[in-house]
Amino acid sequence: FDLDMIADIMQPRLERMTEIPEKLEFLTKMPDYDLELYYHKRMKTNSDMALSVLEPCLEVLKATEDFTKDGLHDPLMELVEKLEVKNGQVLWPLRVAITGTLVTPGGAFEAAHLLGKEETLRRLEFSIEKLKAQ
Repeated sequence: FDLDMIADIMQPRLERMTEIPEKLEFLTKMPDYDLELYYHKRMKTNSDMALSVLEPCLEVLKATEDFTKDGLHDPLMELVEKLEVKNGQVLWPLRVAITGTLVTPGGAFEAAHLLGKEETLRRLEFSIEKLKAQ
């Protein structure tokens, strides 16, 4: 794992050192999560919308070679423009799909960077299947 990135994203979000394991648990295992996590009233996302953006996200991420926070930014923002949706309508479902949690220290770019390409794609494929099975 990129320990410098972990330190950068954790530092402003911690009140106690004992919170570290819980906040980073998504890095070592994908929890069985409730599809309700895709629902975000302000961003107007739900599980149906999530599926409609996660499938194109999967294709974009498969084609992305630079799997760093910065390297993921442009391809995903181009997808946002192509789909004509708000950033959060792609990034919120993507973060939920690859972390299985409501809150993470950092967003979709950081989570994907930390997980790496292979694990991010594996989790994204799992989450798409989970959404299709609903």
